[in-house]
Amino acid sequence: DASAPTPDSSTPDSSSPGEDSLGSGSAAVVKGFRLDVLAARRPGLRGELLTLRDSLRAADDEEAAIKVWQLRDVGLQAAQRILLSSGSSSSDPLALLTEVAQNFPGLVASLSRQLVDPTLRAAVSHAHQYLAAGSNMLLLNGLALDVNNFDYFGFLSLLRSEMRLRDALVGEPAPPAPSSSS
Repeated sequence: DASAPTPDSSTPDSSSPGEDSLGSGSAAVVKGFRLDVLAARRPGLRGELLTLRDSLRAADDEEAAIKVWQLRDVGLQAAQRILLSSGSSSSDPLALLTEVAQNFPGLVASLSRQLVDPTLRAAVSHAHQYLAAGSNMLLLNGLALDVNNFDYFGFLSLLRSEMRLRDALVGEPAPPAPSSSS
């Protein structure tokens, strides 16, 4: 049966680095789990299966030392993982952020193999032009808020006014203009 897990307990990682798919065939077998078959049977659990794959691979990678240069972009790689999972309708990016933050040491090895999208790298570089290292910034629809003297009630008031503005913009569509066909 092709869908049964194989008894092989250690399958070499033959997927390309940074690939955010579960692979197919022997590349999809990690510690005896056929992740491609599981993803086909339960497409709604794709994000969780990616996390399971990373956890299983990280357990194998614990004995392999991670080089310092591999950790250079680990923050961007974690952000990339969360952004990629938010594209699927079944996963919750905040839940994945919590999971990555809580299991970060175990996921570092698999995150360090993930390629960073050049657009994400460019966006972070652009943000670094305006922010000093270690600074904090909070934006609400492009409006900068002072994080050092943060007023929760003022923030809620501003958030409500922004929501009213959004509702007004998204509300009833304007009637179509009369066409002049001669």
